[in-house]
Amino acid sequence: VADHYQYLASLFLIAPAAALATALAGRRRIGTPVRAAGAAALLVLLAALTWSRAAVFVDQETLWRDVIAKNPSAAMAHINLGMWLQQRGRGPEALAALEAADRLEPDDPDVQGNLGVVLGSLGRDAEARRRLERALALAPASPQAHNNLANALAAAGDLDAAADHYRTAIGLSPRYADAEN
Repeated sequence: VADHYQYLASLFLIAPAAALATALAGRRRIGTPVRAAGAAALLVLLAALTWSRAAVFVDQETLWRDVIAKNPSAAMAHINLGMWLQQRGRGPEALAALEAADRLEPDDPDVQGNLGVVLGSLGRDAEARRRLERALALAPASPQAHNNLANALAAAGDLDAAADHYRTAIGLSPRYADAEN
């Protein structure tokens, strides 16, 4: 995310540097062909740097793996990678990414909830339920935490408890379509 804001922060460095370069070129009476060659060389350099950085944005997996490589303590990158992998049916890899996030932020309700969802998809129902209950304990006002636990309870056949959590999720967020469904 910081990449997006670097450009704005860089303006305060780029504008004075460009003004200084223009002033120096004018004082030294550098000819137009030399200035054009310098500008072209700078343009080629910046284009090459942009091209090499753009490869990171080819897809979500590449982006999050790049963030993790540069900042292994970025729990959000581990979470996002894990959920991206889960959405593509790559449960074991998703679990590994979310376990890394859990080591970094064990008290994050999103980490616990996402771990519960992934564990449930892998058939590890008891572990999933523990994680989902922990997510709810960490964020009792979270409609998503209630909904995720309700899904697990419904899958286990405990429909009355599931209905209670679905109702709570809807009460917390009346337009929460997942809980309504």
